[in-house]
Amino acid sequence: MRAFVTRCLTSVAVVGTLVAALAPGAQAAPAAQAAPPHSVSVAAADNPCGPGYGESDRAEIRDGSNSLFGTVVLYWNGTYQSNCTVTYKSAAYGVVTRTNAYVCRQSDGKCSINDGGFRYEADTDPLKAPGCVRWGGLVTGIDGRVLAVNKPWGHC
Repeated sequence: MRAFVTRCLTSVAVVGTLVAALAPGAQAAPAAQAAPPHSVSVAAADNPCGPGYGESDRAEIRDGSNSLFGTVVLYWNGTYQSNCTVTYKSAAYGVVTRTNAYVCRQSDGKCSINDGGFRYEADTDPLKAPGCVRWGGLVTGIDGRVLAVNKPWGHC
């Protein structure tokens, strides 16, 4: 009888663990994640903005102890006279945290913004901006710290 009770309790424990793991809202154990790139190096043809966009500028997002949280890259397409911005995460890489990228044109203040929960990067839609632009982005770390870079009007 004791062996039967032990088998039943073991079965109940296993089933309980499976139910808890499959329940709605249950958090799965994080999978092994690839390390983020130490420096962002994206071929112009492979960047999220699309073909024809080349890197125009970049800014690193760092905390007070100089830890890299991310890199914001401004891309330019001379054919379409448009900009696109991408924030590449380094902190919380592979984990969904609030991340954003934006680019705004000075002539009328119109902006292209992408703000939400992302694992690796946030990128804007292209924005026709033959004049000056303001751009930047932010990354939220696993610890909840939000760090950002905001560049002044330039690239006129």
